[in-house]
Amino acid sequence: MMKLLLLLLMTLLLEARSWWLLSELSPGLSSFHPSTCLLIPGFNEKQKEICTKNADAMNHVVSGLRMAVDECQKTFSTQLWNCSISARQPQSLQTGSKESAYVYAIASAGMSHSIAKACSKGEISACSCGPIPSTQTNKYIWAGCSDNVRYANTFGRKFIDVTDKEQSDARSLMNLHNNRVGRRLLSNSMKKECKCHGVSGSCVTKTCWKVVPQFDDFALKLKEKYDFAQQAILPDESVELLLKDPPIVEGARVGRYLDVDKERNRVPKNDLVYLETSPDYCQKSTRGRECTNNCRTVCCGRGWNTVREMVEEPCQCKFIWCCEVECKTCRRLVEKNYCR
Repeated sequence: MMKLLLLLLMTLLLEARSWWLLSELSPGLSSFHPSTCLLIPGFNEKQKEICTKNADAMNHVVSGLRMAVDECQKTFSTQLWNCSISARQPQSLQTGSKESAYVYAIASAGMSHSIAKACSKGEISACSCGPIPSTQTNKYIWAGCSDNVRYANTFGRKFIDVTDKEQSDARSLMNLHNNRVGRRLLSNSMKKECKCHGVSGSCVTKTCWKVVPQFDDFALKLKEKYDFAQQAILPDESVELLLKDPPIVEGARVGRYLDVDKERNRVPKNDLVYLETSPDYCQKSTRGRECTNNCRTVCCGRGWNTVREMVEEPCQCKFIWCCEVECKTCRRLVEKNYCR
């Protein structure tokens, strides 16, 4: 069964330059044996080598990519483009659009997020707790086991970026840039988590460590970068992306994109970039798609149907000592809208 599913993915993976399509693997396939790595279609020799030597980490690569796709679809659920990416539609990322930029960034970050947490839990043999910050304070002590985002990002660079590093075309440079944006945002979003130690819950001593953010919070931060993504180009005989429309200073453009002043036109390292304008997603049928408060846009002006249905849900829940929760069942009329 495993070989059949892998063969089914072969054409799709090879077509889409898409290591992130590992998120399509079923949970039963996410227990990697080193020999499995040699069967994964679309992997180059370097990726096969990394996979074989780090089979325990590959479990978390798959779960991280799966989490990234799920969160992407949740974040864009009310938008015209709803992150409709799958192994059945690899062409959805062939355009170097803002949407592709977001997907590459969140997939890269999702993999790092999963691996960083796995390291701190001792689930990957090659890594352990993350480094402790060097800053000192009398309010708390740096201790505990931090999520190892440093190891996770290094692993991601070696595993994810290797395919595009072999190329020097504009799309490869775009992918590499957005991968870095996702990983850098994850690192910069790490939070302090603390625990108090003392008699009867008093905080005589406080120990703290660093953790990656909740991934849904991270996805919203990345969505802000998507909203302000900038278009880039690759000038002739250049190996570096430059902004197509440089910023305006004192009422005048700071050079044109063909100018030799690359410093002023250089793509900001923390911004998502894209090469092409987004396709017209209204050309693809949205018939039958559920919409909420954005139906006019999502349904592309074709209208929508409203369906009313009765749903049952738990309500008036009470805690009963010890240790049960008892709820009543309530019925509620809900309205759902579907595009025509």
